Amino acid sequence: MMAVAALALLLPAQAATAARDPLAEAEARVTAARRAANEAAQDYEEAQTRYWVLQDDIEQTRAAIGQIESSAAGLRSLAQQRAVEAYTDSGLEIDALVDGDDVLDARRRNELLERVNEDGDNAVARLGALTEDLRVQEANLNNQIAEQEQLVEQLKQREADLRDAVAAAERAEAELRERLERERKAREYQERLRRARAAAAASSSGRGSAGGAGQIIATGNWVCPVQGGASFGDSWGAPRSGGRRHQGVDMMASTGTPLVAVVSGSIQLRTGGLGGNAIWLSGSDGNTYYYAHLDDFAGGARSVSAGEKIGTVGNTGNARGGASHLHFEIHPGGGRAINPYPTVRANC
Repeated sequence: MMAVAALALLLPAQAATAARDPLAEAEARVTAARRAANEAAQDYEEAQTRYWVLQDDIEQTRAAIGQIESSAAGLRSLAQQRAVEAYTDSGLEIDALVDGDDVLDARRRNELLERVNEDGDNAVARLGALTEDLRVQEANLNNQIAEQEQLVEQLKQREADLRDAVAAAERAEAELRERLERERKAREYQERLRRARAAAAASSSGRGSAGGAGQIIATGNWVCPVQGGASFGDSWGAPRSGGRRHQGVDMMASTGTPLVAVVSGSIQLRTGGLGGNAIWLSGSDGNTYYYAHLDDFAGGARSVSAGEKIGTVGNTGNARGGASHLHFEIHPGGGRAINPYPTVRANC
């Protein structure tokens, strides 16, 4: 859902007022989605770079703190040594520094020790203040790193969502192209049927095989199998792949158009093979009816009434990629197929 929501914000406002071209709009969505995803990827990379810069900064700060603390410790340990060296440089004996009982020597000793210790203490104090400043800087860097980690995760999720939006837009565009191509083929097919219908109607009674060709078997209870806008012509016996002959009537209709039982009876469902999703209807009138290339089934195998929905129009099986239609056959008494066109023409 996040990817869909992100994609909805990608098109510029002026697109709403542009001429409605579904394919152009789909292409624009893909372009906008790709651009937004690329920008998100760049933001993520920059956030990662900033994160590692902060990591380097805090490592350098911690190293500086360690060096300063080591220096302060060294200053403390050298304080007495500097005092001794100061006395030595002044010409006094070490014993005088420790045991001298001359009042002037004692005074000089105390003053010198105080001056040396004061210099050392001042240096240590300055280092301590610097260390405190660095520790404040370290704390600030820790806060920045925590905030940057959160930002990196947010940008990572945003980039993933927009990448999903690109995939969704590309799928939508591909599906639209396929649908438009199917519709184009369907229009071409229907136009060919329209041009041939007058001639087909005139010659339909002479077509078909012996034993029922052109027979109208409908009764008052017979229902048209396609419940929606459908067009069809007489293609009985027309050549098909593998040296076959067409054994039914192709009723062109939009994908999802309802299909119903032409008579009451019982149905069996079949999948696979040339027919794809198919149904055999054993009618109460003693005849068998075959429905092929269904998009899906409405329910399972069962007893049905005339007019009961049993599936929808599609293009499964060897019709995949072509125009959606119902391939419909009639088998009187369950035997060989006859030309169904006259029956369908009389009832649809």
